Amino acid sequence: MPVSVNALLCGFVGAIAAQVAYGQSNLFILGDATRRGRHPLFNPLFFVLLGFAGGIVLGIASARFFTTSPLKAAMIGLGATVLAISVVGGANTVSRYRELYSHPPLEGPSLALDFELPPAGGS
Repeated sequence: MPVSVNALLCGFVGAIAAQVAYGQSNLFILGDATRRGRHPLFNPLFFVLLGFAGGIVLGIASARFFTTSPLKAAMIGLGATVLAISVVGGANTVSRYRELYSHPPLEGPSLALDFELPPAGGS
């Protein structure tokens, strides 16, 4: 398999994986597929292009290092592409999740609430 075919295959898989990671991250953090205040086309397109470029680079690298077996080069390139997108997308999601606002814990002494129920038969 020529280097260009391997690179394009890894690039397309990287673009798809980046779009899925972007959408799932936003669904997890925001509950919406696109980020509020961002352009609904150009913001996801940026991440798709990054995934495509990363896949191209990893596809070329795997085809150059594993020249004896084209199938092995393709499988390693695809695996490295999906793994790289997963790691970057997961790290991005975790960092965004940690920055979300959370209510501070209550400070001060512990409070206990005691109550009594009246007897079942009367007043």
